[in-house]
Amino acid sequence: MLVRDYSFKDYDEIKTIHSTSEMGKEYDLPDLDDPLFVVKKVVTDDNGKIIGASFLRIEAETFLLLDENSNPRKKVEAILEMSPIVELEAWKLGLSNLKATIPDWMSAKFAKKLTKLGWIKAKEGWKSWYRLLGGK
Repeated sequence: MLVRDYSFKDYDEIKTIHSTSEMGKEYDLPDLDDPLFVVKKVVTDDNGKIIGASFLRIEAETFLLLDENSNPRKKVEAILEMSPIVELEAWKLGLSNLKATIPDWMSAKFAKKLTKLGWIKAKEGWKSWYRLLGGK
């Protein structure tokens, strides 16, 4: 097997792998020309057939910290003031989406507010996983 950089010539084969897999039923193949995909690799067998691929897209994980002792209305106002400024900064950096990992209890409690603020809940049945790099 050989791991190599993805090439635009690989697109049709990747598209076929995606569309015939179980995952292809769950989400659309992203635009692999998006510059936020900073790592694009394929692994091939000895005959050059693509067995798999991995693509890493930059996104920003959002952390929101609010004073627990503040009035609930003031906390909402703080979010409403801060959000457009933070989102514009992210957009200027070229980011196309923000991500927030929220505990189930908090998500259930604030789902309506998050929706009103333009956040979209991840697909049902999907769980976020992460991997620490650099020996951490």
